[in-house]
Amino acid sequence: MIIDKQQDSKQDDDALTIAEAAGSGSGVESGRSMTNASQETLVDNKNMFKFTHDNPVNTSILSPEGRILYRVSTSFNNDTKTLSVENGTVTVVERSDGGVVAKLLWTELGYDKVGVGNEKPVRLGRVLHSGPFFSETVSFKDAMGRKYEWKGNRAGMTLRLYALDSPGSPVAAFSKSRPDESTGRTQPAYLTILPRGQEILDMVIWGFCFLEKGRRAADNTYGNTYKVVGSV
Repeated sequence: MIIDKQQDSKQDDDALTIAEAAGSGSGVESGRSMTNASQETLVDNKNMFKFTHDNPVNTSILSPEGRILYRVSTSFNNDTKTLSVENGTVTVVERSDGGVVAKLLWTELGYDKVGVGNEKPVRLGRVLHSGPFFSETVSFKDAMGRKYEWKGNRAGMTLRLYALDSPGSPVAAFSKSRPDESTGRTQPAYLTILPRGQEILDMVIWGFCFLEKGRRAADNTYGNTYKVVGSV
């Protein structure tokens, strides 16, 4: 099982804020502001997208109603001498209808490439732009030109997504799987995605999975990233 390092208190506060906001939302059609929502008590899971396995490269991702929305699968290349993208390991994010959202083509050198939809694969850093050296921030723009930032893209941290034109609480945040002492079962990992994040749901899903794959590698859980863990 993957063992994440302890998060700092600031990230815990962020996760709490978004969880409170998520509980009061009503899905994509909700019109209430995040400020008001974050002040209310968690009452439902309408913004919670659960992972069947706490594994960013091998899992299914469920809608708040429990339907499979996305499947993430990885075909591994066992030839450790192969450095070319064409013959390497590939992670595919697809919708439940089989439509491919994005592919991540791994390389042994770590310069992964991403192909979004039917686009030609390019270096991941050309789509998700990293900040200065040792920065925890990765930025991108949506089709409307709105800018977003993933924060927490470092070892020992947790990824959270912010919309820069709507400062405040994150519009998406990850919660890892954890044991439930009351039932003896494992609570599944999930992404809480507020209505603003759901407007770019495909980008949130593949962006998180591909960044989390790299983050766990930096978090000394690289060898475990490929295994099916945290089953529900």
